[in-house]
Amino acid sequence: SPPSRSVAAVPVDNVVACRCCGLVHRQVPLERHEKALCVRCGARIARGRTASWDRPLAWALAGLVLSGPAMLLPLATVGRFGSFHEGLWLTAIRTLWTGNMPTLAAGVLICGLLAPVAVLILLTVVLLPLRFQGSLSPALQSLLRMVHHGVQWSMPEVYLLAVLVAFIKLGAIVTVTIGPGLWCYAGVSFALIQALHTFDFEQAVRAFRKPA
Repeated sequence: SPPSRSVAAVPVDNVVACRCCGLVHRQVPLERHEKALCVRCGARIARGRTASWDRPLAWALAGLVLSGPAMLLPLATVGRFGSFHEGLWLTAIRTLWTGNMPTLAAGVLICGLLAPVAVLILLTVVLLPLRFQGSLSPALQSLLRMVHHGVQWSMPEVYLLAVLVAFIKLGAIVTVTIGPGLWCYAGVSFALIQALHTFDFEQAVRAFRKPA
């Protein structure tokens, strides 16, 4: 029989899986500002710094505060020959739906409104115990996974750019005045981007192994 070979066991706490392709890596010490990349897909799997939860929590809360006005206040006022009309996000979605464009209406509703707000809510729920307790209960593990998947459906900056392009084109034939709702929606988009940029997923996953 072939000679047996002993393999050194790697503790579970010393390995990390890539969130993009699932490849398992051995953790190595990282200096500040250093990062470890997946050898298969090149995605970042670890950062060499201690995560601060203040910044992502502040951005997530700011995005939630602006979400209400973004949905309820007028996006823009369109006028021609003295007749002016205000448009909201929900009225725009309803117009697309009744105009035989249900797929586009559903895309705007899900990717432009529901998904960004859902990600901000989930981030806030996850960040509060991280900020004030320093650890996460196993019950929140599914929420962290939902944040990861929800980001793929959240595209507020894409729809913001589309609206701006449409307003520029409409400006040649009608008078378009940007309303407070669009500015608030821009704030939601920026806050979401900053919250996700400053949120350390790897550090949050490691927080599940800490005692409560």
